[in-house]
Amino acid sequence: MSQQEQQDFEKSLEAVQVWFQAVQERLKANDITQGPREALEARLRETEKLHQMDHEGQLKMELVLIAAEKLLQSGDEELKNFTNTKVKELKSLWDETSTYIVHCHSRIEWVWLHWSEYLKAYEEFQLWLEKQRCVLDVHLEHQLDLKEKLWQVDQQQVVLSDIHSQGALLERLLDEAAALHSRTQDPSVDPQAQQKLQEDFNDVRDRAKDRLVLLQKISDDHKMFDSCVQKFQSWLLSKTRELMELVGQIGTIQNQLQALKILDDSVAGEEKALQHIETMVDCVQGNTSPAGAEAVQEQAEELRLGWQRLRQGLCEAQDGLHCRLDSHSQYLTRCQKLGEDIGGLRELLQGLDQELEETQESRSLSETSEEKMVGQWRKYSGVRRTLVGEDSQVDLLKSQLKELFRFAEDSRHLSDDVLAVVKEHQSVKSRANR
Repeated sequence: MSQQEQQDFEKSLEAVQVWFQAVQERLKANDITQGPREALEARLRETEKLHQMDHEGQLKMELVLIAAEKLLQSGDEELKNFTNTKVKELKSLWDETSTYIVHCHSRIEWVWLHWSEYLKAYEEFQLWLEKQRCVLDVHLEHQLDLKEKLWQVDQQQVVLSDIHSQGALLERLLDEAAALHSRTQDPSVDPQAQQKLQEDFNDVRDRAKDRLVLLQKISDDHKMFDSCVQKFQSWLLSKTRELMELVGQIGTIQNQLQALKILDDSVAGEEKALQHIETMVDCVQGNTSPAGAEAVQEQAEELRLGWQRLRQGLCEAQDGLHCRLDSHSQYLTRCQKLGEDIGGLRELLQGLDQELEETQESRSLSETSEEKMVGQWRKYSGVRRTLVGEDSQVDLLKSQLKELFRFAEDSRHLSDDVLAVVKEHQSVKSRANR
């Protein structure tokens, strides 16, 4: 074996060892995941270059092995042992370096890929947060009625449900950020950044909750208003029917007046419920569209008018009964007066009839003196004058009876009495004129 072959082996061996040393130094310089993402990206490119230098290393190894093969063919056992030892050491170093290159590159690449995936998810989450903020920044649109307000509540519940569902994604992001921070120590994923992300999510969630609470209160206020309106409308209808039934009932005026008074007190007391509805109007109108607010105002005004009409109807019904009561009292007074006048005239006529009867009996006697005849004539004359004087009383009785017919009462019994006394008057008058 020539000296040149041994020198070639040693030279190629030294060259590959220098190459290995340079590669390992570069690996050690880049075998770190801490630092900003830009630095990690630079280390990733460097390890990719080292990974691509595998072909160069294999070429250098081939040169060493070729040179070693020549030395191993010599008869010098000591040289052969030396060469084998160096070749084994070189192969071991090659395996170690190759493994180191792969592991270093894979480790940095793994962190890089996870960081990239995290940033993609983080950016999507930030876009979602911004979208939610834009939605929440828009002022609530006032709705027309309860149906639309309930629909608005349902929509906000869907929004809040979506926010809650994003909580799982946030948990994964925070876990990934914590894992990245443990490997990179980068401030963009440190505990403060994680807390900021959690706070941003909490802010959106809490604002959505507050909006839902507000919308529920708005719908509850309108629901309560509608319920009170419907309840008052039903009450108005029932009390109106009750009034109509009372007016149409047959009974004493006093009983009707008492029933109307009880009903009137009940209706008057219900004004508190009406006032409560009217106080709710401003609250409901403030969270309702202009057209809806106008409808709410009209509903309250219609209830007030309905209540006033009911009170007016009760007042008119009571006034009518009072008039009827006064009329009945007048009727009874006139009936009593007419009855007394009839009785007085009848008593007078009976007395006159008795006088005529006695005078008639005296005339029938055969012996009648001139003086008695003069006395009888005077009695007849007195009766006739009295009867003539009572003509005006008879006319008065007729006039009184005529006045009674103007009342909505049954006066037939008095009519019969007046007719009877008139006939009696005519009868006595006829006898007195014979």
